Amino acid sequence: MHTLVELWAWNKKSGQLVDRSDSPWEQKKTKITKMRTKANAAKSHVDSTFRSLRDKETIHLDLPLFPSFPYVQGFYFSKKTSGFAGGASLMMTNTPSRLLTPIVFWLVVCAAALPKADAQKQPGIGYLYPAGGERGRVVEITAGGQFLKGVNGVYCDGEGVRAEVVEYLKPIPRNLLNKLAQKFRELSRRRRKREIDEDRLAVEFTDFAKSLGLAKIDLAAFQKLQKQFRDPKRQPNPQLDEHVKLRVTIDADARLGNRELRLETPIGLTNPLLFQVGQYPEIRESEPNDRSVDAQRVEGLPIVLNGQVLPGDVDAFRFQASKGTRLVATVAARRLIPYLADAVPGWFQAILSLRDVEGHEVAFSDDFGFHPDPAFCCEIPEDGPYVLVIHDAIFRGRADFVYRVTLGEVPRITSMFPLGGEVGRTTFIHLNGWNLPTDTLELKARKQPGRIPVSVSKGPW
Repeated sequence: MHTLVELWAWNKKSGQLVDRSDSPWEQKKTKITKMRTKANAAKSHVDSTFRSLRDKETIHLDLPLFPSFPYVQGFYFSKKTSGFAGGASLMMTNTPSRLLTPIVFWLVVCAAALPKADAQKQPGIGYLYPAGGERGRVVEITAGGQFLKGVNGVYCDGEGVRAEVVEYLKPIPRNLLNKLAQKFRELSRRRRKREIDEDRLAVEFTDFAKSLGLAKIDLAAFQKLQKQFRDPKRQPNPQLDEHVKLRVTIDADARLGNRELRLETPIGLTNPLLFQVGQYPEIRESEPNDRSVDAQRVEGLPIVLNGQVLPGDVDAFRFQASKGTRLVATVAARRLIPYLADAVPGWFQAILSLRDVEGHEVAFSDDFGFHPDPAFCCEIPEDGPYVLVIHDAIFRGRADFVYRVTLGEVPRITSMFPLGGEVGRTTFIHLNGWNLPTDTLELKARKQPGRIPVSVSKGPW
C-alpha cells in the first residue's frame, strides 16, 4: 500500500494555495517537521485500519487516532471506485496572522494496493413477461433488467419447474443505431436511382452492420428496431433495457401457484420475481388492441390473458358469452411486482372493466376488498360479444407493467365462516362465492395450530 502525505498552506497575502512541504519558511520549519513525523505515525495506523476494515463503505477515524493533533476537526475515509480518500482541517490559532491565517492541512491517503471497488453494479430484473405459464407446457419468456451480461443460469424454487437461458440481448447504443439509419438512407437513395436492387441493398446493409460488430442485425431486424424506437408508447429505461430470453419447462403435475425465479450472472444473483404456474390455457396480447373495434379475439373460456401496459396503453379483449354465465375475472399485477422504485406512484394500479358490444359498462373493478389488484364477478345479461378492458388508473405504462388476467366461469371464494377452529377438532366451514362446487367444506382435526389455505376445484381443473 502506497500513501501520499502532503502539506498545503494558504498564503493570505498572495491569495494562493502553496506547497509548504519543502519551504525555507524558518519560522514554521520545526513545527512542520514535527507534523510530518506525527503524520507518518498516523499513516501506519491508517494502513492497519484499512487492512481490517477494507470491506466497509465508510470508515470514520476518531480523534484519539491523532492525539498530537489537537486542532484536527474531523477525519473520514470513503470507498471510491479507485480506493479510499479523506481529508481533515487544521486550524493553527497560535500562528501569527501576518504570516499565515489559517493553515489548512490536507492529508490524502491513496490506497492503491486495495482491491478496486466495483461501481455497485448489482444485477437485477425488473419484470418477467409473461409472468407465468400453463402446467404441462414449455414457454419462452423475457426477463428485462440491468447488468445481466454473461447470464449463465436460472434458479427457480420448488419442484416441477425448470428454466434455461436461451439468449442475452444487449440494447444497441444510440450512436450505432444512428450509423445504421444513415447507411440505410444512403442505400435507399441508391435503390431509388436504380443503382442497386432490393437484394443488394439487404446484403450491403448486413455487411455494414457486421462491420460495426452487430452480426445479428440484418435489414429486417433493423426495420423492426426502427419501428420500436418510433413507437410513441416506448419509454426508454436503462433499468429494463437488457433482455434475457428464457425457456421454462413446467411439468404436468407441477404444484399450482407462485414460484420465485432468479438469474445467475458473473457478478451475482439477481433479485427474485414471481412466476405463476397456472391450470388454464394462456395467450399473450397482440397489438394493436387499444380500441373495442381492434380488440384481440379470444376463443374459449376459461383462459389466462398475458400482457404489458405501455404509456397511454389500453388493452382490449373480445370474447363471446352466453346469457346467465357467471363470469369471474381476476387480475395479477401488483401481486407479481408489488413495488416499482422509480415510478410515481410506485406500482401498476390496474383498472378492469367489462363492456357489451354497444360500449355499455357491465362490470368494473379497481381493487377487490383488501387486495389492490382488481377482480369482479358478474352474471352475463345477454348472449353476444363482450369486451374486457384493462389499463393503468392514470394511463401510465412501462415494460414492467405486466399483468395476468384469469377469465372464465371459474370458482372464486369471496368469504367464509368461521375463520378458525380449535386444535384437535374437525371444523366445518361455510363458503360464499361464485361457481363453487359446494358451500360447505370439512377441515379435519389438526394437532398443531397454524394457518391453512382454503381452496376448491370445479370440473377438470
